[in-house]
Amino acid sequence: MRRILQLFLLFLQSQKGTQKKGARNSCHTVDGTVGGDILLPLNVSLGTEIQEIEWRFNSEKLQLLSLSPRSHSFLWYSPLDRYKKRLDGLDDGSLIIRNVTLKDSGLYEARVLLTSGMFNVHSFALSVYEPIPDPKIHIQSQCLTPLWCNITLDCQVLGPGKAVTVTWRSWNLLSGLNQSEMAEESTNFRSMSLSLPVGLSNSSLTCLASNPVDQKNITIELKDICALRDIYASDKAPQEHVNVYSCPLKWILLWKGLLLLGILLWTLGSRFTLDKGQTEESPAKKCQVNKPQPRRLRKDTSLVNKQ
Repeated sequence: MRRILQLFLLFLQSQKGTQKKGARNSCHTVDGTVGGDILLPLNVSLGTEIQEIEWRFNSEKLQLLSLSPRSHSFLWYSPLDRYKKRLDGLDDGSLIIRNVTLKDSGLYEARVLLTSGMFNVHSFALSVYEPIPDPKIHIQSQCLTPLWCNITLDCQVLGPGKAVTVTWRSWNLLSGLNQSEMAEESTNFRSMSLSLPVGLSNSSLTCLASNPVDQKNITIELKDICALRDIYASDKAPQEHVNVYSCPLKWILLWKGLLLLGILLWTLGSRFTLDKGQTEESPAKKCQVNKPQPRRLRKDTSLVNKQ
């Protein structure tokens, strides 16, 4: 009896191994936008060899089951509440999810079971993203001198968006700085500090916010920031959302101190040159002073009389 039971268990294991024999396809990546529709393409030929198609989400059984492959009819069973009236199946077994939400992100698997007991598994990694809100540029600090424009900019992307990448672009400006593109990746807001000579201030700077499904940008003119004028007086101020902070007091005092020091050194140098010119005499003038005066010869009248 014990021998018969062992043989029966071996038979069940062999049958189980045969049914699980199959090929797992490489995982496909699918991106979707909140509120949109996405397609998980299966692309299988539904025929007599297909016994059933079962879709799973994160190893959790969903609602698709093929009972009559020839008539392409699908039976949905025990659907999850969040998927009601949002799932649809195509003739080739593909799955459509309508009005997707962030909770729909995850791993979807389609198990295609053949009448022979073999099966194939098709995997789809779905990532759902929110649309990108309009970015805003703020001036965190501003320090202007006659020769340089020193500013720190923040590009803010409000909202709970994930995987947002911010890229700063300005072809005219960056070519002058021997760069092609500057990029910084973080979350919610990004900062950039620039120290520009006056000659490079006549250019624009663009903040590009993007994710795999959407992108938005905003552009500001650097001449409006570096020209020592109020940006809020321009027409572009409401769209650019710029906050201006004056140069820190210590930098203003330092700049004024250097200016006064330069004026003082220039004044002392001019006086020293003038005094030196007055005290020194040229060699030609000295020669004229020491040059002996020619003496005029007088005739001896006595010798004339003697003759």
